[in-house]
Amino acid sequence: MRDDVEERLAAVAQSYLAPGELTAPVSLLTERIGRRFGPSLEALLHYGSGRPLDPGGKAVVYAFIAVVTSSADAFPRSWLLRLASHVWTPELFVRGTEDACAKVVVILAADLKRGAGPRAAASRHVGRFRNRMWLLRARDEAVARLVARCQARALALQVHEVLATRPAGEGADALARRLIELADEGHRLEDRHVEFEKLADAPAFYREVARVVLAERPPRAPAAAR
Repeated sequence: MRDDVEERLAAVAQSYLAPGELTAPVSLLTERIGRRFGPSLEALLHYGSGRPLDPGGKAVVYAFIAVVTSSADAFPRSWLLRLASHVWTPELFVRGTEDACAKVVVILAADLKRGAGPRAAASRHVGRFRNRMWLLRARDEAVARLVARCQARALALQVHEVLATRPAGEGADALARRLIELADEGHRLEDRHVEFEKLADAPAFYREVARVVLAERPPRAPAAAR
């Protein structure tokens, strides 16, 4: 995908990363996650919520991504988590209230940079950044831009896959629906115990992504009858 298209995707991502009005549970969990990681927290993202499929589970699970400076800073008391963070992605649960808790996926700042670079496809976390997300905290503007760039790369990779099998004549709305379906499939694979709900404006976000891409690639004409 051309660099100028990725630049426009990054601009779309950055314009949507600003959070809307936070609900009380998300605001509380944001504060508690911030205290949990302290100065090691580079960025904190929120990308939806869900209810446990277990009938006995009552608490709403809110999904977050915490980007941390290093595993040593994030897990100073656990050598096992420090080691594991270089092999698989740690997930922590942070309690908010009896009715709300946070599932926090922890990734390293080095992995965020990798996801924003030319080798994004090799990143373990590229799939997570295809989601519609809110950037709740960022250390500085440079980190905020890096998050947007990482999301742009992740979306570009997914769009490239979808366009390769796109039916003739399909427009932006159909492409947006397919991107939403793939995001839903990713959530079901990631967590089979929670019925996940995206942020409310996710459809508008994916339509904007589709329009940016298709502005450079008009719909294919149906094959002529023989």
